[in-house]
Amino acid sequence: MSGLRKILQNSSWMAAEQVVRMIAGLFIGIWIARHLGPSDYGALSLALALSSLIGIFATLGLTRTVVRELTLHASDEAFARRMVATTLAWRLLFSLLCYVVTVAICLAFDQGRPLLVSIVAATIAFSSFDVLDLYFQSKTASRYSVVARSISFFAFLCIKVVLLLNNADVVLFAVVTSLEAMGSALALWIASRSFGIKARPQDVDMRYGWTLIAHSWPELFAGFACLVFMRIDQIMLGNMLGDTAVGQYSVASRLAESWYFIPSALVASSFPAIVRQRTQDKALYLKRIHQLMVALVAVSYVVAALVMLLAPWVINTLFGSAYQDSASILVILVWSGLFVSLGTASGSWIMAESKPMLNLTRNVMGAVANIAFNLYLIPRHGPVGAAVGTLLSLSLAYLLSDFMNPQTRHIGVLKLKALLLIWK
Repeated sequence: MSGLRKILQNSSWMAAEQVVRMIAGLFIGIWIARHLGPSDYGALSLALALSSLIGIFATLGLTRTVVRELTLHASDEAFARRMVATTLAWRLLFSLLCYVVTVAICLAFDQGRPLLVSIVAATIAFSSFDVLDLYFQSKTASRYSVVARSISFFAFLCIKVVLLLNNADVVLFAVVTSLEAMGSALALWIASRSFGIKARPQDVDMRYGWTLIAHSWPELFAGFACLVFMRIDQIMLGNMLGDTAVGQYSVASRLAESWYFIPSALVASSFPAIVRQRTQDKALYLKRIHQLMVALVAVSYVVAALVMLLAPWVINTLFGSAYQDSASILVILVWSGLFVSLGTASGSWIMAESKPMLNLTRNVMGAVANIAFNLYLIPRHGPVGAAVGTLLSLSLAYLLSDFMNPQTRHIGVLKLKALLLIWK
């Protein structure tokens, strides 16, 4: 099987899973939002936002590093076992710390409802098992993790339907959210054992893991900064305007981000090949990155155009009049997909070049900008102002910042050509 064909096939498995999960999850998400109302739905969304913001530290910034190292040592199964076991051990250790910090922040600074936050934050520990999915990505064999996670997803989807039919309150939905993360972790573990990656406690090498973390800390803080300017809106809205505003914004944000699985799947599947091409053909390597950008930008334009035409009808039809203010937020947020796609694609170049500080710099710039925009725009324009702040900060981080650094200026040019749909 050719390399490109294998990438596309692997991407199709990842994309197919996300499409099915998006459609089914969106349907249930709409039902849950209508059932809970803007206030309770906003409180649940705020708990999720806070948990994801702190939980990013449990990833240790190792995601792309693990895929890269597993790809470069593809034939060494002993290395794979050591990498998976070591990364999992470190992530579990840090996830416990992140859980404590999340609950402490909630209690000390009155961020969200303590009971919801303490329940939802448990997902941080279970997400540690995502390292098993990274192993499948490195083998271009995502179908195994897709099947495993899909089984778990649909099982808990049925449980959510039961809760909805029985008029359950928001606390039970928080419990199911954590249990779903646990089910996904268990499914990945079973899939990895079936595939043949049987990591054992004796494979854990804490010293080696610390070496990886020492090299990956810029990626860790880059991931945190990225989440800050993707999720800080909800936290700041909750502090300034309350749970209802968070609920209105969360509905629009969820719809605007519902198609992000496409750039994620394509970039995740192509990353191992990009790493190999860099050492074989530098010109082809850059050409493939540019073509990836063009493809993602084209999809972004189509999605944005459709959403602009249908946003009011979609919001009122799916969520009801209680969320009607979400339509104007959605029209703004959907354009963020352009810059998210460009940032995701260029992130592959940054990691292939082993220059994580570039990612850290642009994400910190975006995070600081988004906080500044929010402080100015939210008091004046409410959730719409938060959406504008997100769009502006993403354009700064993932496009304009490239022209501020000589090392990334040529990548900025590729992005501009992609925005003009110039297929190189």
